Amino acid sequence: MLHLDGKPAGWWMYFKTGVTGTWTASGKREPMTAAIKRQIADARAEREQEKQKAHQEAALKANWVWGQATPITEQSKHPYLTDVTQPGIFAILHTPSGSP
Repeated sequence: MLHLDGKPAGWWMYFKTGVTGTWTASGKREPMTAAIKRQIADARAEREQEKQKAHQEAALKANWVWGQATPITEQSKHPYLTDVTQPGIFAILHTPSGSP
């Protein structure tokens, strides 16, 4: 992550080893100001909202896909379940107990 606003600085990570570090243009590690801490908190909150929105959209899509599925009672009555090389066919296999 690289910030070029006012005081260029960044954070890095070597993913193979997990080693992380920070960098500043001055070469010194400077304490964070209240404004920078607030900016970080705001960015974190925004990412959390985006993540929640993505989860909600995924749940809506999953519910739609489930709703489009065709109930069947026997595995042999659905071509995907008899030939798994056919992708993209949705089915709900209902057992005698009524649960999928």
